[in-house]
Amino acid sequence: MKSYTYIIISLVILISCSQKKVENLDGLWRIGYDQETENPFFPYELLFKNDSLILVDGNNFRHKIKHKINWNAIEMSFQNGNIKKARFKIYSDSIISFDSKKFHKTPDNHIQLKPYKLIDYKTNELLTDNNYYPIIHLIKNENLLKVVLNDRVADLEKIPHFFMGCNTGSQPPLIIYIGEGVNFNELIEAYLWIKVSGVNSVILVTKNDTYDKFYALKDVITIDSSLMNNFLTEKNIPPAPPITKQVITKTFEINNKTNLEKLPSYNETEKISFKVTNSLDLIKYLKLVEKVKDKNNIEIEITANNNDYKLKK
Repeated sequence: MKSYTYIIISLVILISCSQKKVENLDGLWRIGYDQETENPFFPYELLFKNDSLILVDGNNFRHKIKHKINWNAIEMSFQNGNIKKARFKIYSDSIISFDSKKFHKTPDNHIQLKPYKLIDYKTNELLTDNNYYPIIHLIKNENLLKVVLNDRVADLEKIPHFFMGCNTGSQPPLIIYIGEGVNFNELIEAYLWIKVSGVNSVILVTKNDTYDKFYALKDVITIDSSLMNNFLTEKNIPPAPPITKQVITKTFEINNKTNLEKLPSYNETEKISFKVTNSLDLIKYLKLVEKVKDKNNIEIEITANNNDYKLKK
């Protein structure tokens, strides 16, 4: 009987200690320097607050999730309804293990940037774990379009300065995370500044299932010359040297009423241009990009109503 009572008391003490440690998780935890990984999707910061958890990954994307800790595992419930489990262990008040990587508690209890959702468009391709591409985030901040450059929120006009500090070499694609609420009109505005920076190829990140699974698609930025010139003039930016373009043999206008499953017929030997304006729905544009991907004879040229660089609808 005494032995049985001792076991019960021991179990109560163990559970109490475990609960105390869980309560002490509140705060910011950072991955150990000797634990860092080359996987850009793996979180390097964890911010616990009650049952909420913010994960900050190597691409500077921030996930806000609900979590439960059960013995040696953490169950994470993402805002899209997906659930992911990972190994979890509490070593002390200052060291924990998340998915077999050790994290250390910091004196901070907040992060600089707030989490945000992506536009929730599921593409046919996943974002790969390439560490060598420059990355920016387009977000709505108090209903204004902003860009996250490294870990700072800035106006879009700072994009060229960002590339001055990047060793882009042969101009690899720019990865753009598109935040909830961003529309096509605003994406074009970003494209203009990106084009000024000398970048033509981008990878648009549009949705994630969990912290390590993102959907993306490639796009090549082609801007109507009148729109580009108006933008450069207004911003007092010297025009770029003229580029010899291939001769377009057929041009089709795409609008919100266009059935993308019944695009106009064309010969694969012809050079085709699909013209879109800033009034197009963003999701429609993304679907069009997917529809014509890998077709080297097709370009999607972006213009604006009345060629107004300000892109007012």
